[in-house]
Amino acid sequence: MDFRIRRDALTDPEDREQVWWDVIAPAFDELRTPYELDPRLAELTAGQRALYALHWARSEIGNGGLHQFLHNSTGMLADEAQRGAEVIGAAEFAELFREVRTLFGGTFPKDQGRRIGVLEGLPAEALERLEELTDRFYDLMGSRDESRLALYCTAYVDAHQHEFFLADRA
Repeated sequence: MDFRIRRDALTDPEDREQVWWDVIAPAFDELRTPYELDPRLAELTAGQRALYALHWARSEIGNGGLHQFLHNSTGMLADEAQRGAEVIGAAEFAELFREVRTLFGGTFPKDQGRRIGVLEGLPAEALERLEELTDRFYDLMGSRDESRLALYCTAYVDAHQHEFFLADRA
């Protein structure tokens, strides 16, 4: 399945948050991930996967911190979120995810039960560090009206339009 959209389907090309949403909405509506592994996730372009995973990470972290993101089924996208931040050039976000990964012993388990087991087994100082990293994520995000992450996402969309938009027909 092709998850790209027509360029004229953008709701508001000047609203970066809306552009980010518009280009991942087909995948969001169609895929079962992050509730269960959906092999069609691999059909997304690298940019689509990046923006999709970062959307879920931002939503969950914004709602309840890194602990919630990793505890819930959405944590299956933690690797994709880190890679996604790297792909779009959001180095400070990628570094944050790498730091969280170290708390997990260097790997984010795809299996929710295993991730929960790791979270429940973290010592108090690691849980404190997870909270510090959550606060850092919020600081990195910046404004509620237009997040710094949305700036990275839309800059990537602008530079890699073929990954998000269907070719215009002549």
